[in-house]
Amino acid sequence: MKKPSVARCFPAVVVFQSAFIFVSGGSSPDDFTKEFASCCYYDVGKDEWNQAPEMNFARKNHSMCAFGKYIYAFSGVNNSGWLDSIERLDASAITNERKATWEIVRLETGNVLPARGVPMVAPFGADEILYMGGLLNG
Repeated sequence: MKKPSVARCFPAVVVFQSAFIFVSGGSSPDDFTKEFASCCYYDVGKDEWNQAPEMNFARKNHSMCAFGKYIYAFSGVNNSGWLDSIERLDASAITNERKATWEIVRLETGNVLPARGVPMVAPFGADEILYMGGLLNG
């Protein structure tokens, strides 16, 4: 298997449609304070790595999951502190060579996302993603 163009420590990884492996964020192996917003994906069928759009926020120690046509990035930490945000990317567009960008996901009024490192996330049912565990503010 070929290697991605960027070496990363503490990234998040998710499998999309059993054919693509997305890797996002993380930090430089030479300098853990240098976090990445970059994202790439491995196309299993073609045995090649491709660049995907950058996230809105650099993050490491975050989590990802695939749900429908999207991949989601949750929480994590960067030089600004612990992140309480969710971003999503239309992965089906990217893997079909169409343009897409990461979007900030807004929660319904009254719901909050606690800032956590390495939370566990998993699709649950037809319209929910479970968010649990992780490190609370260090």
